[in-house]
Parts: sequence; structure tokens; C-alpha cells
Amino acid sequence: MRKIPTPEEREAFTLKLLSENPKLTREQIEEWDKIGSPMTDKQIQSIRKRHKKVESKNYSADPWCKSILASDLPPTEKITRLVDRWLKDNPDFKLDDVDLWHPSYIALHREMKPWLFAQCDNEAEYVGLWALLLAAAKEWFPDKGATKAGRSFCYCIEAADCISWNGWEPIQPVLQDYLTWHYGNKDSFDQDPISMTGLPNNVNHEPTILTEHDAATAFAKAWNRLDCADFIHLLADDAVYESQWVFTPLEGKEGIADYLAGKMERIKASGKKVRGELSTARAGNQFGKACVVLQQGENRDTDSVMVFEVDGDRIKRCDLCDPAFFDPDPTGIYPV
Repeated sequence: MRKIPTPEEREAFTLKLLSENPKLTREQIEEWDKIGSPMTDKQIQSIRKRHKKVESKNYSADPWCKSILASDLPPTEKITRLVDRWLKDNPDFKLDDVDLWHPSYIALHREMKPWLFAQCDNEAEYVGLWALLLAAAKEWFPDKGATKAGRSFCYCIEAADCISWNGWEPIQPVLQDYLTWHYGNKDSFDQDPISMTGLPNNVNHEPTILTEHDAATAFAKAWNRLDCADFIHLLADDAVYESQWVFTPLEGKEGIADYLAGKMERIKASGKKVRGELSTARAGNQFGKACVVLQQGENRDTDSVMVFEVDGDRIKRCDLCDPAFFDPDPTGIYPV
């Protein structure tokens, strides 16, 4: 396990966090740091509840919205009217980037998306809504995502639930339609495992500089695909994989590869569904860093969180932790 930092090391880390996050206070960091100390389950749940900022909301179908969806209006007009209706009911909604103020992006934003899909009463309507979003995108973005709004829409739809449902049959026609439109064909998409990360690629399709977000995206894809080959390729030879529930860490790329490959094969054999959600830590010593929320089985409660350390173009450390340690921010983004 990691050694306990000295007071000097802890102070240096605190100063680093304060310099990188102007809105933080020393008191917040001290409170978050407590999450890393031994705590009872009740204490952990209490802290997690106190830090939670995004509350799930239950929405019901709106007759006016359903009439729009059932109308003969063009796809772009349908989505625009639905977005306008939602914005009218949510006047406090804001986007820091004005270039993203586009109906296609707002519709799939984590604040509006639950309301939008609440308009669906059954599986067919759900699939139909994804098809409608794609049809509107084809009209809005004939350049297939060359604009910022277009790229953001593609990122949202690639990271959406439908892509991550491990071959859920009803959504496949929409998925294939999207892949053909955006990538030309599914084969080229499958052969470029990091084409969807947004990383700068060289001729070997390897990022020249790796960030925690890149590492998190690669691992989320591995988890959602139950295929760790591309993720393992990004590990440093002396990488360390550690779980807070296991006393001895795994050291070395080969050992980590054997463990993850075996684990994923066992999950495949069990038939359990898995989900890896991109997120950001809102507490603990990884505050503000990208992480992956890992879920396994039918219950969608969070099982664990993976955080990363990178060095140059390689991942040098992976830590599997209790979600309460980092209070991950839900995003609804599930890379595949």
C-alpha cells in the first residue's frame, strides 16, 4: 500500500491543489482528506451524501412534447422545439462555452437528457428518439462533426447509454446508421480503438501526451467492451495496479494484463452486465481529476472508482477505490 505522506508532503500537495483550483479552500481540502482515513460505513455514506451535488430527478411525459414527437415536422424542427420548451422551463441552465449552445448538444446534456427520454413510453419510442436525434444531426452537420457543436454531438452519442449496452439488439440499427454516417463503415471504426478519444494520433495511433482523462477513457472503453488489450498497450512496463480492498498491489504491465484479462473473461462467462462511466473526482486527493465509475451486475449502484496517474505517453498507476473517497460527478458518458 502507499506510504502515509509526511506533513511536508501533505502541505506541498495542498498548495498544489489550491494553485490549480482557485475556488478551493484549505478547509475543503482538509475535509476531503478525511475521507482517506479509516471510517465506518455510516460515516462514509454521510460524507458522500453531504458532498453530492447532482440529484437525480423523476420526469413524466408531457402531452405537448409527445405531440411534437408524433408530428410530421422535420427532425431538426422537432428537436429544436423540444429544446426550446425545456430551456423555457429551466431558465437557469447555462453553458460556459457559447459554441456549444446548439440544440443537438443541449438535448443530450446530462441536465436535459433525462427529461427528453422521459417522453418515451416504451422501447420502440426510446429507439425512435435516438433515430430522430441522429436524423437531425445529419441535417445540421453535413460535415460529419467538423464544427465544435458537431464534434460534441458525436462525442455525446458515442458515449451514450445505447452504445454501451453490450450489443442490445433494438438499438443496433441506429448504432450502425451512426457509425456508417460518421466513420464510413463499422469495420474502420472497430480497427481504430482510440479514434473516439479525441487524442492527437500519430501514424501508429498512439497519443504523444497522455492525460488522466485519456487514461480514464481508455479504461472505460476496456470495461464496457470487456476487452483490455488497448488499455494494456498504454501501461508503462513498471505500472502499478492497486485496490484498497487487496493488501498486495500488482506490479508490472504483464501482471496487470493477466489479471484484467482473466477478470474480464470471468465476467463474460457470468453474463453480468458492466458499465464504465467517465467522471470527475469531487473529493479526496484526486479532486478535479478524471476517473471511471465502475458498475457490475443488474444493480446500477456504483461499485468502485478507478483513478490514474500518467507519465508522458504511458499510464504508470491505477488505483481502485471506494466511491465515497472521491464523490465522482455523474456524467452519463459511457465510452465504448
